[in-house]
Amino acid sequence: ISVIIPVYRDWERLRLCLDALERQTLAAEPFEIIVANNEAAPRAPLKRLPANARVVHEPRPGSYGARNAAVDASVGAYLAFTDSDCVPEHDWLEQGLAALNANPKVRVTGPVSIFRVPGTSYYAYVYDLHTAFAQREYVSAGHCVTANLLVAREIFDLVGPFELCFSGGDTMWNWRAQARGVPIVHDDSVRVRQICQNSV
Repeated sequence: ISVIIPVYRDWERLRLCLDALERQTLAAEPFEIIVANNEAAPRAPLKRLPANARVVHEPRPGSYGARNAAVDASVGAYLAFTDSDCVPEHDWLEQGLAALNANPKVRVTGPVSIFRVPGTSYYAYVYDLHTAFAQREYVSAGHCVTANLLVAREIFDLVGPFELCFSGGDTMWNWRAQARGVPIVHDDSVRVRQICQNSV
């Protein structure tokens, strides 16, 4: 399985994401981490990378193009998408793979809960807590956010790459998958937490 993470000027929060991936209950050997640097310069100011991680560079602006570049560089039979400001739960990959194996040829997603970094705005946190991702509602409409999306590579290839846009590319990709007859499954055990967007 290949974990796909785009990053743009968010290296500090990416560190939390990578730390969480190092603590996965799935052994490190079966998965790789592909970080797509979406800045103009190829620099990646990380002091350390997990042993199973590497950085690719996609200078064209837009996180969806960066995700495509990371997918192109990856080798996994499954793709797990998350974001640099997300912290996957310790069993995210294990539960995600179990859900994919139990439901072949589907898209799998789960909750994206908001959490607050200590010392940041409580009011911003409360706002995000009540207005952020309603994954179950999204799934009922046939889509989900790429903060928490797992899919077999053959399904991703069937649907095709993300459209090169600045917003809504995850929704458009999921609608194309829906049109192709690829079901989407919401699994409560496939969990990701996201840092409050307004708390930096």
